[in-house]
Amino acid sequence: MALKFKRRRTQNVTGNLFVDESCIDCDACRWMAPATYKRVGLGAAVHKQPGTESEVQGALRAVLACPTGSIRSLKGDPRVKAAFTQFPVAVAPDQLKGIFHLGFHTVASGGSTPYLIVPPSRQNIMVDVPRYSKRLADLVDAAGGVRYLFLTHGDNAHGHAAWKARFPAAERVMHAFDTLPHTRRVERRIDGDGPWQLDPEGTAKIVYTPGHTYGSCALLYAPARALFTGDAVGWSWRRDALDGWSRENRAGLPRQAASMRALAEEDFEWMLPGRGRQLKFANADERRGQLLEAADAFEAAGQSFTL
Repeated sequence: MALKFKRRRTQNVTGNLFVDESCIDCDACRWMAPATYKRVGLGAAVHKQPGTESEVQGALRAVLACPTGSIRSLKGDPRVKAAFTQFPVAVAPDQLKGIFHLGFHTVASGGSTPYLIVPPSRQNIMVDVPRYSKRLADLVDAAGGVRYLFLTHGDNAHGHAAWKARFPAAERVMHAFDTLPHTRRVERRIDGDGPWQLDPEGTAKIVYTPGHTYGSCALLYAPARALFTGDAVGWSWRRDALDGWSRENRAGLPRQAASMRALAEEDFEWMLPGRGRQLKFANADERRGQLLEAADAFEAAGQSFTL
């Protein structure tokens, strides 16, 4: 008899693939494979069984990325092996060169998205950490390994030690304010308000974005004009706007609003968050306007909401 929390959600359509009751509603499967998954009730469900090979591969990549192992099947699909080898997956292959989604989201991070930056120098940057898997580590190794492991904040750092053990030359970097029992051994703890350069080439700038946590930071990768924001701000499908999830703020809503305003003045085109959906801005005015609007909403929440 199946454990209650592993039972098939009744909201799934009939068929082999399904989401069970352990879903934490992180949204990963829905943005990865919207043709197969959507939100029904308080979690994800299969709204259409994948048909084309492209749909199958997208749905199976989401199976592997799910932080809680909540996407299952009545019978195994051998094509999952092919889906595995597609990681790291290019975020936008025709527009973003060298930016990859690692999949294998962790439950400790609430399902936040980990990334891999592969610059021409091959001084690769892992942004936050995926669940450790030897097979995934082999694929990362084939892409050039890891030179820097940038941790946006403590929540997204769980499991970093396993990646450090596999890539001993990797330098782990995070803000000192997010030093926790599981992050005390990082090689570089930055302090103060920044900004800081991650690499000597000057391609990656660390921007201090306190609010979600006291030590939250973002990473601006200049060659791709891409900003990795961790959980500080991202596109919310609920609000259909940028959000920073006020109920999970620990350093004060006005402080997070100020961080959003500061990010509005940075030069980037793509926002690649840990939490929330990826977003490409049409131009600088749109980027600035949406971030300032999100900051105003946060400030208003700070005047009416008690944590």
